[in-house]
Amino acid sequence: MKTMNRFNRLLTAMGATAFILCGCEQNDSNPVDEAPVAARITSTIAAQNTTDNDRAPSTRASETSWANGDLIGVSASSTTGTTSYTNIKYAATGTAGNFAVVNAAGEDNDIYFQDQKSTDFSAYYPYAGTNGTLPGTDGILERTLTAADQASASLPAIDYLWAPAASASSAAPQVKFNFQHSMSRISLNFKEGDDVTFGDELTYTLDGLVLEGTFNTLTGATTSGTAAGKLENLSVATGSSQGAISYLILWPQTVNSATLTVIVDGTTYRAAISFRELPGSTSQEKGLAGGYSYLYNVKVNKTKMIIEEAIITPWTKDSEQDVDAWN
Repeated sequence: MKTMNRFNRLLTAMGATAFILCGCEQNDSNPVDEAPVAARITSTIAAQNTTDNDRAPSTRASETSWANGDLIGVSASSTTGTTSYTNIKYAATGTAGNFAVVNAAGEDNDIYFQDQKSTDFSAYYPYAGTNGTLPGTDGILERTLTAADQASASLPAIDYLWAPAASASSAAPQVKFNFQHSMSRISLNFKEGDDVTFGDELTYTLDGLVLEGTFNTLTGATTSGTAAGKLENLSVATGSSQGAISYLILWPQTVNSATLTVIVDGTTYRAAISFRELPGSTSQEKGLAGGYSYLYNVKVNKTKMIIEEAIITPWTKDSEQDVDAWN
């Protein structure tokens, strides 16, 4: 009898050991539960609809691609899971649209999937604030645009971009953002007319546009203020073989016209820039639409200045416009 009891205890112990080993094999067969999986961030910048065949580069303000080191803010949340991150800083690792998380020494700020649930990601550019906290006021950035902001090197800082939700999971961790322009852009292409020579540089002022506005990093939406302002003494180099082109990034807004004043060799020329009807407007409102680029050819003659009808391209270009101006 004692021998039988020992035998039964031995079988029980062997069974328990087999159960434990089986459980270990099951855990090892699901490494996602054991090793954290980080999101992999890539991106493109959308080319929007166009009204004609004249397309401008549909990238950010650099006109080429992402620049190495460009910073975006990435947020992630899963409605049925436990993954939740806010405004995590990622940097472009080159010009191809790949991004890596920014870590100080000893930090690991990567976004990790906390479970196997699908997770929604959104992003904006340029980065503001700190990791873990919404930028600005509840994710809304306020800014008053200045003439200094319109310098070529400064334009990327006001070229607000936003990427809508993109889904990923631990099983498919690549997140591909499609960024869209939230701001409006005006391109002024200055041309020498009859009996006029620009020299090395000309200056101009644009008056009558709202310069205060907000950008919502959560939705990509913008708002503009109510008081019109003035961008004064903007300079344009005129010696380039590409012509004398000046780019302005502005808040989308409802406005009928603005006044352009150009000074060439001490002579002042003025003209009204008339804006086109806003896309989708049911009340024939005119102005600058978000994601649209408006090209105006400005021809300065001895007796007057002509601004051609606007061309819209992607961003989305308006058609070309002429504007007459007199000194």
